[in-house]
Amino acid sequence: MWGKNVARSGNDIMNCFRGPHGSGRQAWPTLACCVTMLAGALFATCGDAPRDNPLDPETGRYAPVFGHVMSLFAPHRPLQGVPVAAPAFGLVDSTDADGAFALLYLPPESVMVVTSGGMFAPCSVVVPPLGPAREHQLFYLNALPAITQASVASTHEERWWPEPYEEWITLTTRVEDADGMGDLDSVCCTAAGNLRVVLSPELTPGSFRATLDDAVQFPFNAEDFVGADFTFQAWDKQAASSAVCVIRLVRVVRDVGTLIAPSGLEEVGPRPVLRWIPPAPAYPSVLRARVIRVDSGVEATAWESSLFPALTDSAVVGTALSTGTYYWVLHTIDSFGNTGRSREAAFKVVS
Repeated sequence: MWGKNVARSGNDIMNCFRGPHGSGRQAWPTLACCVTMLAGALFATCGDAPRDNPLDPETGRYAPVFGHVMSLFAPHRPLQGVPVAAPAFGLVDSTDADGAFALLYLPPESVMVVTSGGMFAPCSVVVPPLGPAREHQLFYLNALPAITQASVASTHEERWWPEPYEEWITLTTRVEDADGMGDLDSVCCTAAGNLRVVLSPELTPGSFRATLDDAVQFPFNAEDFVGADFTFQAWDKQAASSAVCVIRLVRVVRDVGTLIAPSGLEEVGPRPVLRWIPPAPAYPSVLRARVIRVDSGVEATAWESSLFPALTDSAVVGTALSTGTYYWVLHTIDSFGNTGRSREAAFKVVS
C-alpha cells in the first residue's frame, strides 16, 4: 500500500524516487503521493486568505461595525468594560480602555446594536448596511444615579409640656452620579406604599434628608410606620432612575430612663453629677446624656456625653458650666439609630 512509503528520514524520501530494490524502474505513483503530502503540509500552515480580493467568493459576506462608547457629558471620557452587542446575531464585545469595540462577522444589512453597562442607561441604534456609520459608531451613555446609603430612624421625645411627647421619622440617603451631581434631578421616598416625600439636599454634596411629622401627616404616629417599607429612588435630568433601595422602620424607642437629680431647679456647682434610673428595653441599646443651657428662651447644647452602656445610672458633666439655668435629658439609642428621650430636669449653676 502507498501509505507504507511515507518518508520518515532523508533515505526514506530518496526511496520514494526509486523502484523496488534491485530494479531500475521509477515509482511515479509514490512520487505523486509525496508531492501531495508536501503541498498539504504547506497549505495547512497558512491562514485564511484576505477577504478583499474581488475574485474571492467570501468577499462582501461580512460588514463589521466598529465604534467607541463615551460618557454623555464633556469631556466625553471613554468607558471601559461596557458590553456592546448585536443580539440578532449573537455577537457581543466589551469596550477596551479607549472605549473601543468591534463587532465582526456581521452581514451587510441593517443591524441593531445595543449597549448596556450596569451603572449606565442602555442605548441602542440601528446601523445601516454600508457607509461610515459601520466604521465609527459612537455611543454616549448616561450614567445612572446610584443610592449608596439610606436610613430610616424614629425619634420619640417625652416632654412636660405642651404635649406629653413628640415623634418624627428622619429619612436620609446618599446619592452618587458619575455624570456629576449637577445631573441629579430629585430624590424621593415612598413610605407605607402611598406617602411620597421629596428629600432635600444637605450641605454635604450627595446627602439628602426629609422628616415625616405632623406637617406631612396629621395626626402623626410613628408606630403606624413600624415594619413598613420606605422605598428610596433618585432621578437624573434625563429622567433615568436609580435602582430602588428599600428600608424598614424597625421600632419606636419609648422605653426611656427616669431622671433623678439634679432636678426642680436645684442649685449645683459647675460640674454636677447627673443621676437617673436606666431604661430596660428588650433590645440592644446605649445611653447619652445632654445638658442644654437656656438664655432668654434660646436653647443651646452646653455638654453632651459619649455613649454609655445601657445599665449606666450616672455621669459627671465633663466641662465646667458657667452660672445660669440649664436642663438635661437622657437619650436611649438602639442599634438602628432609633432614639427615645426622657423628660427634662432643670437645675441652676451657681458660683
